[in-house]
Amino acid sequence: MYCPECRAEYVEGILECSDCRVELVEELSEEPKPEFVEYIEVLSTFNPGDIAFLESVLESEDIDHFFKGGNFVHVYQPVEPAKLMIRADQAGRAIDLLKDAGLSISGINIHKESRDS
Repeated sequence: MYCPECRAEYVEGILECSDCRVELVEELSEEPKPEFVEYIEVLSTFNPGDIAFLESVLESEDIDHFFKGGNFVHVYQPVEPAKLMIRADQAGRAIDLLKDAGLSISGINIHKESRDS
């Protein structure tokens, strides 16, 4: 017997998951395989302030993103800048949003390949 929520296995005779409080099933359905999502580099910066600003703008618009190497700018002077990676299917919207923000922050480099897409 299995819990359909947490997928825990129980011995025969138990009818309800003790954690989830749902009825157990005899077999679990297959979990869906994760979808591959492509991310592209949109810009880069050495400034932690830029990262914080850009994070807030992108999060407010529900744009999937992460900063590759962004955690290291807080530890020591990095050799490479933090790279803003945007989900490929949202890159156009993100770039338009960043253009509208009038980024004049020093150290930001918007990549030519991203602007052309």
